[in-house]
Amino acid sequence: MAILVCFSYAHLCSMYLFDMSVDNMQALNNLGSIYVDCGKLDQAADCYKTALNIKHTRAHQGLARVYHIKNQQKAAFDEMTKLIEKAHYSASAYEKRSEYCDREKAKDDLNMATLLDPLRTYPYRYRAAGNQHHSFLKILPPFDATPHNFTLISMPFY
Repeated sequence: MAILVCFSYAHLCSMYLFDMSVDNMQALNNLGSIYVDCGKLDQAADCYKTALNIKHTRAHQGLARVYHIKNQQKAAFDEMTKLIEKAHYSASAYEKRSEYCDREKAKDDLNMATLLDPLRTYPYRYRAAGNQHHSFLKILPPFDATPHNFTLISMPFY
């Protein structure tokens, strides 16, 4: 049922793509997203590339997502780099690119996103989770799974 709905909606979107107005560029980008959700990655990539050819820069993010799903991390990173170079407001692009690279580069991208927009919350949450994870691992004693380490506690259910 979900696939039928995806393709019905995709067909409906494709009917509006006769001219290249701003609305239709966004429709082409949306159609790419629908194809990704339906697992049709080649069709999604075609939609995003067509949108890029008509100067719809947000399609870089969609195309990076396709590359990421196809396990082409360098291509995904490069696609987001193109968006960063073109974007007037690049904090969100740095933030998104951090998902497609190694941990050190991700930290650099999130630091840049914070410099560009200190009110973005994701970089702070990412760093807090990373720091908490590392400090948690440092204080954890080795786990001993012998039966004497377990205590059964009965808790009332409300």
